[in-house]
Amino acid sequence: MKAKHLFTLSLLIVIQQYFVGYSCAQNWAPAGAQWYYSFDIFSTTGYVHIEYVGDTVLICEGAAKTYQDCKILNKTRHTYDYLNGNYYTHNLGQEYTWANADTVFLYRHNQFYVLYDFSAEIGDTWELPEIYETGCDTIGEVKVIGVGDTLINSELLRYIVLEPEETSQWAIRGMVIEKIGPVSWYMLPEHEGCVADLLEGGIFRCYKDDQFEFQTDIVPYCDFLVFIPETIQDKKFNIFPNPATSMLFVHNSSQIIVQLSIIDLNGKTIFKIDNVAESVYIDISQYSAGLYLVNFTDNKTLFTSIKLQIK
Repeated sequence: MKAKHLFTLSLLIVIQQYFVGYSCAQNWAPAGAQWYYSFDIFSTTGYVHIEYVGDTVLICEGAAKTYQDCKILNKTRHTYDYLNGNYYTHNLGQEYTWANADTVFLYRHNQFYVLYDFSAEIGDTWELPEIYETGCDTIGEVKVIGVGDTLINSELLRYIVLEPEETSQWAIRGMVIEKIGPVSWYMLPEHEGCVADLLEGGIFRCYKDDQFEFQTDIVPYCDFLVFIPETIQDKKFNIFPNPATSMLFVHNSSQIIVQLSIIDLNGKTIFKIDNVAESVYIDISQYSAGLYLVNFTDNKTLFTSIKLQIK
């Protein structure tokens, strides 16, 4: 009997050690939670800041009224316009979310939609709502194409990999990690294939709360806006067409010689060219359809980053 008790105690210790640093229940939008996403469109660059600001209770009408405790997320866009040299701050409104042990839900149309489901299996699908008006479909559909775990800051976190269904006009793409959300996309669904260049956010930069922090290296720091030396106040970079299929025209009217690189959603540089002084054509026919970043840099400065869609 003594040996049996010793074995049971050893087993409990092993189980306890296995689960140190790993929680089956996610911790969505805790105290101090903040997300940052790049934003680039036409002559405007900047970022979107999403912040947990409090709790509320929403009433959902249906066969019976239901009451749900929710997290309030406030959205603000900070931008700089290269054409007029002005800075802007736009309040993008609030989102209402809640989460159980596996799933984050988003409030739309007087009901909650699944935003991320970390218990999902490959092949699972769910509907995504629109987050702003486009005049297009208001509901999309996303599919799980990968699942797994990843270790970040000594925490073992679950992740899923998503892509939109073929006919869906609203999408979340790439890896989505517990607590953090999408790491190569915006937090929320963005439209695809309906209205060009009408986007609320952009590529993920970083996440932090009172106990945890995670960031990418696409910008020097989370709330990086733009670095503008006096000698390049009037710089301008453009790409045409966008979306593109075979050839991309890049126009540099900044009078600055820059390096151009195209980066996929996994952070891999798939194309790079130095000494872009004015205009250049790039053959993109060999690259897969999807979203990419076109970065204009020199040795020390990221001048701008433009989202490119290849069809």
